[in-house]
Amino acid sequence: MPTAQPRLLIVEDDEAVRLQLKYALQRDFALTFAEDRAQAMAAARIAIRKRVLITVCSAPSESP
Repeated sequence: MPTAQPRLLIVEDDEAVRLQLKYALQRDFALTFAEDRAQAMAAARIAIRKRVLITVCSAPSESP
């Protein structure tokens, strides 16, 4: 019986970044995507049983 892929919830508001992450990780993980905190919390309640939180925040660049 094949081993189930580990589930990974990715929260990212930038569609281009989500797409890059999808192509980079889809072979190794069962992916779930959310665009914001509310979607992430809803998805986590449904799909994720063990949780690890890694936060990478980058402030929007400020144009002069």
